[in-house]
Amino acid sequence: MNVHRISPGDAMKRTPHIAIVGGGQSARWFLFALTERLARGERALQGCRLTIIEAQTEVGTGLAWSRRNALEEHLASLPAKMSRWSFGERQQVQFQRTLGLLRELGLSVELITGQEALTLEQRAEHFEIGLASAPPVTADYVILATGYGQRAWRSRALPESLLDGRPGVHGSPWPAKALQDAVLEGSENRPKHVLILGSYLNGIDAALSLAVKAGRFVPDAEVRLRYEAPEDFKVTLGSRTGQLPKVWGREASSPYQPRWFTAERLQETFQTSGSVRLLSIDTTLEMLGDELAEAAGRQRGRRRGAPVRRRIRAWQRHLARADKAETLRRDIAAVLTTGKPFGGYEHMRVVEWQTCIDAAIQLWSENSPWFSAEDHLYFDRELRTTFFNTMLPMTLGNALQIEAMLRAGHLEVIAMGRGYELHPVADPAWRVSVTYGDAMGRSQTRRFTDVVDATGQYSSIEAHPSPLIQFMLGNGLIQPGLRAFRSTEGLSVPADKKRSVITRGEQAYLVTGGIYVNPKTGEVIPRGTYELESSGSNRTAMYAMGPNVCGQFTDAQSLGQTQRDSLRIVADLCRKLIQQQE
Repeated sequence: MNVHRISPGDAMKRTPHIAIVGGGQSARWFLFALTERLARGERALQGCRLTIIEAQTEVGTGLAWSRRNALEEHLASLPAKMSRWSFGERQQVQFQRTLGLLRELGLSVELITGQEALTLEQRAEHFEIGLASAPPVTADYVILATGYGQRAWRSRALPESLLDGRPGVHGSPWPAKALQDAVLEGSENRPKHVLILGSYLNGIDAALSLAVKAGRFVPDAEVRLRYEAPEDFKVTLGSRTGQLPKVWGREASSPYQPRWFTAERLQETFQTSGSVRLLSIDTTLEMLGDELAEAAGRQRGRRRGAPVRRRIRAWQRHLARADKAETLRRDIAAVLTTGKPFGGYEHMRVVEWQTCIDAAIQLWSENSPWFSAEDHLYFDRELRTTFFNTMLPMTLGNALQIEAMLRAGHLEVIAMGRGYELHPVADPAWRVSVTYGDAMGRSQTRRFTDVVDATGQYSSIEAHPSPLIQFMLGNGLIQPGLRAFRSTEGLSVPADKKRSVITRGEQAYLVTGGIYVNPKTGEVIPRGTYELESSGSNRTAMYAMGPNVCGQFTDAQSLGQTQRDSLRIVADLCRKLIQQQE
């Protein structure tokens, strides 16, 4: 394997050339960071060449905001009402304006659209990026900003027995228009009972995609939404826990000032295990709980006897037993000044405990690469759903529509536990069945006309459909993320086909998924290097950001994390350019 390392004079023999693979949200934030640096007079970047390579003809939007995927009715998961279409259109304009500004600031900028990057190889002192039907691009620095990519991911929740092209089986809720057509086209005289796997934001969007096609939302005399649809149209949101996301209240007018959950306090809790620095997820959860209690004006819950994991589990059992529709109505009423489970965005109020969410999720995600393998497994298997439902809620508009569907009897939410099983059904109307254990421990079997996997993409790049990612995995330029075990004594990893354990000497690592990067710089850590904070001769000229680093940063898929990725990458890029100019 030949990896492009940094050595004096490498790139300065010619004008430094930076290539960004991907032209969506990740690329947009990287361009913003470059612009900010140049506007502040960063001389190291002046005169650089910049090439952006995007497989689609549309730039600046990304999967979630594109008309190719979302519907006009889809709303952003924000405290304010915002159509994804309108947001995406603004981002396209902003992307092009940023390119113009970069040119004004002295950069040579080329935008290549409609060309998928297929290969990336090391050629002497530069990278060569092979394109689908255009000459290759050579660059000194490469930013992998591909996001989820244009190709469909293999379903992670549907068994192989269903993935044979049979009708009624849908591996993704996107594009939404394609899902509508596949499920509902020609169904006027046939019942439709659709099982959607996943009850977080992806599942909510899938349910609403079908709802607006099959029926309509209309306000009643009290301006409360009512959902009207054919009686034989029903949707079931099924997930392990059956939990729905919380609901955003109004955004606070001033930033929250944390007291307990701070970067300084977290740094004090880092511990060293062998040669590895680790952060305890239990300590982090205690501090986060203290901050949420502080924001809500409650007494801190720290050190009240029961360990934090036991307290969380008790809370989860309470949520599991609660009626899903009534819980949602309480959550809606809690964010409205009327105190009723209906109303508009103009009735929203600031919810005290939510005021600390933005700062808290940023701090959590930025420090999450230092959680041990044991803590990562605990988070993925026991905490992820509750964490995201609480820390990244749904927007009010979506909550009101879901509540209307529940009240009309066209939607139900069920908890299926871990061991649910899906099977094909040999019936012209009912195409799939699910068997699961209910809250009372009784076995239940249900039949559905359609099933939709809305659990999201794999975090593992080994399952990535991109030819470029697979090519780079094959030549060792990238590797899946690694997490060090705190201890190898009695090492036992839950059976999971998507994970494996590797060892180096006495240290064991869990393979976690996304591209392995140095979390302080965004530099890709190539195969054969294990240290999280690689330095010296292990530093490379390639970076990864956004969804590509899922499994390492908890919130990798968010716009906030993408922004922070871009800032650290541009800062490191400038340091390297300055060193090479000296």
